[in-house]
Amino acid sequence: MDPVMSRLSAGALRGAAALVNWLEPRPADQADFDAWHVQEHIPERMGIPGFLNARRYVASGDGPRYGSCLTVYELDAVSAFSSPAYLARLNAPSGWTASMASKIASNRRVVCAVVESDGPARSKEVLVAERMERQCDQDDVESTAIRDLLREGSITAGHRLLPDEVAGAGRAGTREGRLASAVQQPAQPGQLVLVELSESADRRAVADRLVAIGMDVVGTYELQLQMGAQW
Repeated sequence: MDPVMSRLSAGALRGAAALVNWLEPRPADQADFDAWHVQEHIPERMGIPGFLNARRYVASGDGPRYGSCLTVYELDAVSAFSSPAYLARLNAPSGWTASMASKIASNRRVVCAVVESDGPARSKEVLVAERMERQCDQDDVESTAIRDLLREGSITAGHRLLPDEVAGAGRAGTREGRLASAVQQPAQPGQLVLVELSESADRRAVADRLVAIGMDVVGTYELQLQMGAQW
């Protein structure tokens, strides 16, 4: 799978980078969190140059590991996370954003390079799997599994992501990053695979295929909102 040509397909992620973000609000603050996330946070991010697309999901399977809200942001490059516009936004959080620090129980934020992304279409449900350790010798195995699932029609698109902790580290020194430091932040993975399920897919069979190549399934999520660039 050519990592450049594959991004030209209709189901590919837009751009060479992604931010995969799991959030879990405290139960009493769910309504306020949802309103903030949809009305302010995602539109703010999509107004920053370099942010190309956002897809907000809610957990559709049993017991998601990291959070019931999953957002996948698609960016032109990992350099967007160190741009002056991005850092300026993080250094000027609104009062509503600042209040979320005490209302979010868990925040797992993974900045990634898009290694491969291909498929004929996006779908309304995504399954996420991970390896906690980077294993270069498994790259071809993961690519083959995605190609097989695409060929069989079980998925409409597949994406392999490589976390980049250096690119994501700039947020820590910003005001928003300092506010978020009080929130539980689960460990970073070594690799991520996102597969977009077809309507006829057997979720368990797809999950079992990824488990068979040594990946851990994080959860399945249903699309709730999509927003394109606002800059």
